[in-house]
Amino acid sequence: MRVIQLITAFQLGGAETVACNLAVGLADRGHHLIVASIRKPGSVDAVGEEQKTKLLDAGVGVRELAIGAKALDMLVCPIRLASLYRNWNADVVHAHTDIPDFMVSLAARLKRDMRIARTIHNTELWHTHNRLGRLTETGLTREMVIYLNGDTLDAYIALRRRYGLEPSTLRNLIKSGIPRQRGTDPIYDRSYLVEHYKADIDKCQFGFAGRLTSQKGVDVLLKAVSNLPRSYLAKAQVHIFGDGEESAMVSQLVRDGDLPVFLHAPEPAVHRLFTAFDCMILPSRYEASPMVVIESLSQGVPIIVTSAPGLREAVPRWWPLVAASGDWQAIGSLMKSVIDGTLDLADLGQRGREWASREHSFARMITQHEDAYQELMDDGPTA
Repeated sequence: MRVIQLITAFQLGGAETVACNLAVGLADRGHHLIVASIRKPGSVDAVGEEQKTKLLDAGVGVRELAIGAKALDMLVCPIRLASLYRNWNADVVHAHTDIPDFMVSLAARLKRDMRIARTIHNTELWHTHNRLGRLTETGLTREMVIYLNGDTLDAYIALRRRYGLEPSTLRNLIKSGIPRQRGTDPIYDRSYLVEHYKADIDKCQFGFAGRLTSQKGVDVLLKAVSNLPRSYLAKAQVHIFGDGEESAMVSQLVRDGDLPVFLHAPEPAVHRLFTAFDCMILPSRYEASPMVVIESLSQGVPIIVTSAPGLREAVPRWWPLVAASGDWQAIGSLMKSVIDGTLDLADLGQRGREWASREHSFARMITQHEDAYQELMDDGPTA
């Protein structure tokens, strides 16, 4: 098959990680892949450059459709996408997240026989841009909808009904999978964290990795930390890897609060660092199937999460490290349990790893995508 994976940009993000992993996995099975982006970062992005290198090494093509001017890109990207689809003789274009969905819906109006797949990566869809959402959805009439869990399917159906549109009947549940770690890939231990990130080897180490946005709840994490008793603050450190619109706010809170919190730039392949931590934290307000959770569990690293839509299905039902969404007191209490050593983290990590290996098989994810694309091709053009 010849498949275009369409992402927002080569940058930090779970959807981008899923799309790139998917492209590499499909290429390994002999399919032809291009990963194309519709936004260009304003400066060199270390995570994005690592993604491009990984793709090129796997024989996957890389395209940046944007020219870097936001207003013009709204016109240019759909034209370039339609042209790429036609000239490359693609079988399917697969969009990941809302802006790629929007661009695909415009391109489909130019290339009427385009076959479209989309993955629903979130549980909050077009909640701040209602008109763009309507324009997007009216341009998608018979696409293959891939959803990650029940919450994302519910969100998609609610979105279609909001605009008076019928949901597509072409739907497949496909859980995200993690590629098997290669023997040559480095795994960083606690000593690496000490050497490169100012970690104290004798303190309990917590990690957060992701975009610094309201969705990810980094403000909730900081409130939980700032309200920990001094006796606990003396025993722990928190390392935050990421950037985003709340970066300045996070930096200010860390400085003003005199907290044992370290803010770091996004780290390429940051999941390799997870085993250096006692526990990861993701206090999101809403999600879909966050890669940070799957990557943590796959490596046997416990993670504190919330019961937010899209996140509650990312951990086993019996998982003890779950707080209500936005409940900084509950998150702080779970952090205290980790610091106190009242939980058997080694046993919890092992059970989490076994669960993740069953639920998030990478080979199964690739096979299911092959089947979904074939079903879409057998059904005919999307538009």
